[in-house]
Amino acid sequence: TPFEEQKANFLNKIGVPAFKIASGDIKTIPFLQYIAKLKKPIILSTGASYLKEVERAVKAIKNTGNKDIILLHCVSNYPARVEDFNLRAMITLKNKFKLPVGISDHTQGTTIPIASVALGAKVIEKHLTISRKLRGPDHFFAMVPGELKKMVEEIRKLEKALGNGIKKPVGYEFKERIGARRSIYASCDIPPGEIITAQNLKIVRHAHGIAPERINCILGKITKFRIKKD
Repeated sequence: TPFEEQKANFLNKIGVPAFKIASGDIKTIPFLQYIAKLKKPIILSTGASYLKEVERAVKAIKNTGNKDIILLHCVSNYPARVEDFNLRAMITLKNKFKLPVGISDHTQGTTIPIASVALGAKVIEKHLTISRKLRGPDHFFAMVPGELKKMVEEIRKLEKALGNGIKKPVGYEFKERIGARRSIYASCDIPPGEIITAQNLKIVRHAHGIAPERINCILGKITKFRIKKD
């Protein structure tokens, strides 16, 4: 995150792959455009901003020809309260600008980052410290390495759980399609030539026979041969 052109030039010279813009510079349009002209991806934090302000910043960056932008929803409090985070605002940014989104998170714990990934976050920014006892404005609420590692592990598990969105049985569920479902069975011996009624049927596990959804195709039919109970 550079805060002036000289520092942006230095970072560009040493080969950083992208620039992060702090929330406080979202209205510093000349600076945004200067960085955008360096032709590297921009991660733009949007703390304490109205949607219109984000729109102006995005437009200014795109006007340089640089369209490689990621928007981070952010609450610029240190630490931020969970009840103030308004995570759905990240979805608003995604829908409005059709750009990748994420969060710059100053809350304590892992709830917000994990939830944001479930809602489509592609980038998580989290403060990291080696000790909360260090002096400074953000050490006291930052994550220590073990907590960051745990957060990443939980996010990776969540990504697996999110799947591809196709609703279908998987793996061992196919056994449950028989074991947990029911079929139509005879509740008593039914002789040939008898009309099948609800009184001589039952719907029980397991699903080795005709599915209950087809019961109306059976009721009222006349048996051609003897059907044993069960």
